[in-house]
Amino acid sequence: MKATVAGYSRLSGDEMLKFLDEKFGLMKKAALESQSNYRCSGKRYYVSNKGNDAHDGLSPANAIASIAGMTQKPIEAGDAVLFERGGAFRGKFTTIPGVDYSAYGKGQKPIINGSRKNYAEPGLWIPTDAPNVFALAETASNVGFVAFDHDPADIGRYDKLVSTMMTKGAADFTGYKDMKTDLSHYSDLDTGALYLYSCKGNPGGRFKSIEIAEGGHVITGRSNSAVDNLHLCFGGAHGVAVISGITNSTVRNCVIDWVGGSILKGFRGGNLVRYGNGVEVYGACNGYFVENNWMYQIYDTPITHQFHKKEVMENPVVQRKIRYLDNLIEYFYWGIEQSNYCINGTIEDLICRGNYLRYGGYGWGCPWRAATAPSLHSCGVPENVKDCFYEDNIIYISQGRPLMISNDAGNRKYVYKNTLIAQYKGRSLGMMYGEAYPFDEKALDVIKAQLGDKTATLVYLSE
Repeated sequence: MKATVAGYSRLSGDEMLKFLDEKFGLMKKAALESQSNYRCSGKRYYVSNKGNDAHDGLSPANAIASIAGMTQKPIEAGDAVLFERGGAFRGKFTTIPGVDYSAYGKGQKPIINGSRKNYAEPGLWIPTDAPNVFALAETASNVGFVAFDHDPADIGRYDKLVSTMMTKGAADFTGYKDMKTDLSHYSDLDTGALYLYSCKGNPGGRFKSIEIAEGGHVITGRSNSAVDNLHLCFGGAHGVAVISGITNSTVRNCVIDWVGGSILKGFRGGNLVRYGNGVEVYGACNGYFVENNWMYQIYDTPITHQFHKKEVMENPVVQRKIRYLDNLIEYFYWGIEQSNYCINGTIEDLICRGNYLRYGGYGWGCPWRAATAPSLHSCGVPENVKDCFYEDNIIYISQGRPLMISNDAGNRKYVYKNTLIAQYKGRSLGMMYGEAYPFDEKALDVIKAQLGDKTATLVYLSE
């Protein structure tokens, strides 16, 4: 790969490529090797694969064994829940207000796996009356995807084998008898039945592991709570969904991968639209912090705050004190996305700084929509915007649009500084205020004029 540089940077093309590569390695190392960072003024509850749910969990020697066991303990504000590093725990949970969830011990971050079990057992898959179509012997709700021979501990693999979803009502698909593609799945939203097409026999014997990402968030976050140093995977909705109206909710030092793809039931009056983000708050917030995480292969957007109702509200949606800092995100559709369509709403005190967005439009959920994938996406912004900053962010190679900035009055109040975009010449720079721009020799002037970023740097890539 070759590169030429335009803008604020004084690095040569070769120096810039080296910088971008080293920056990626340093950010990945920072996320993977982060130390536990949690508050505790009360009790510490320990969760370990070597534990027992009958234990009180108040020491490593008396650790709890599972997420189900953890949720039965009298945990309260001021306490902390610590999962043992190197362990893997199946299930989903909602944080308790005032409680931090983190890691203890040595080794890789503890895995919080949203899939209920390993489904690679022939007896769990029943042949149907349709050729090569097998039905799961158990119910599975709103499955976003099925992963095959995927070890969650194998961090940083982008090319895992996952199923292709068949959606009732799309492309004349009516049900499991229409399935014809190997390793496609159909999740019946009415009955909870899951069907899998396998042209090489019973899938339970074909693979060593089958993980099913059912609907629902891996973790639901509440106020004054932190999710720290955990590895979240295999949820059909969001990795961490922060409840609207929260105060001071934090997600930091985490790995979040392979989440999303479930149907957003009833959206736009139907059951055709899929969704699933890394970390999201939908609605109001006052203190929402997403810092030093590594997220990749997210169906939709790794990081977002949003609200979609375009109306004047009696209680306006206020999104305040938001920090997106030093996150490494890769293989996604939307990268960092923000919206607040509430006409009399507010976005205030937002700092999006030091984030590295790589390979927009290359994710597992992108093949049919890669050309429109935006890395930085700001839309539905109310006029009431104050103290909002995008600084020192890097966008590296997009199949779609590095920038997608809608033509809202509030969007013009954002301050941009030191934006760095590395993109193949001739691809898209993006959409800004209703106009589309190519990544060409005029792109730097466009960013200076449209975003007001006088210190932007563009890196023109070529083979």
